[in-house]
Amino acid sequence: MKYNNYMRKSVFFAALIALFGCFAVIFVSLRFPLKYLNEITVYSEKYGHERELILAVVKAESGFDCEKISEKGATGLMQVMPKTAEYVSREFFDGREIDLTAPKDNIEIGCFYLSYLREKFGGETETLAAYNAGEGNVKMWLTERGGKLSADDIPFPETKKYVRRVKAYAKIYSFILNFINVTSSRFIMQ
Repeated sequence: MKYNNYMRKSVFFAALIALFGCFAVIFVSLRFPLKYLNEITVYSEKYGHERELILAVVKAESGFDCEKISEKGATGLMQVMPKTAEYVSREFFDGREIDLTAPKDNIEIGCFYLSYLREKFGGETETLAAYNAGEGNVKMWLTERGGKLSADDIPFPETKKYVRRVKAYAKIYSFILNFINVTSSRFIMQ
C-alpha cells in the first residue's frame, strides 16, 4: 500500500514538472522567438558576432517585425537608418541596392554596422550605445569618462535601458541556443 502511494505521488510530481516544463518552453518560444535564424547565423558569423547578440538586438529594436519603421525613420528588423544603409552600401558594398524591409538585407547591414562600431569603440557597451545613440554621443561620453563606458555611465535613459535590455536578452538567447544544441545533440546521438 505504501509503495502504491509513493508511486502515485511520484507520477503526479513528474507529470506536474513535465507540464511546467511544457508551459515554460511555450512561454519562452513566444516571448523570445528564433525567427530569421538562418540569416542571423550567416551574417553574425560573417561579421564576427555571437548569434545571441544579433537575436537580442533584433528583439529589442523591432520585436522581429521586418516592416517596422520608427518615428525617426529607422527601418526593419535591426532598425537601420536609411542614411546609414546608403553610406554602408556606397562605401562597403559597391553601391548595391538595399531593401531595409528585406530581412536578409537588414540583418546584413545591421551586423556590418555593429562590427564597424565594435572596431571603432571596442567594448560591447560602447558598441551598443553607439548603435542606439550615435557615434558622436559615445565619443563624447568616452572623453568625459576617460575612455571606458559602463551602462551606468550612459546619460541618456533610453540608451542606458537599451544597452541593459540587449545584454539581458543576449543572455536569455544564449541559454535558449545552448538548450537547443544540447537537446538536439542528445537526439542525434541516440
